[in-house]
Amino acid sequence: MDIKELEDLYLSYKSELFGYLFRILHNKQDAEDLLHECFIRFIRASLDLPKDRIKFYFLRIAKNLAIDVLRKRKKDGRILYT
Repeated sequence: MDIKELEDLYLSYKSELFGYLFRILHNKQDAEDLLHECFIRFIRASLDLPKDRIKFYFLRIAKNLAIDVLRKRKKDGRILYT
């Protein structure tokens, strides 16, 4: 994938992924951090996914990262209940 394709993916999915992460974490800063981490992990994986599977791959990465943050919060005793 070239830079232009990655930029297009970012612009296409950033708002949806941010909303997904924000609904899970209830924290804007954590959601923004994990949004960027999703794209970094996607780039590092450098998979040749079919176009129709990219969204689901991003959502899976986002979910796993969010679970890690929630586990860390629970361990630290900072779980937020809403």
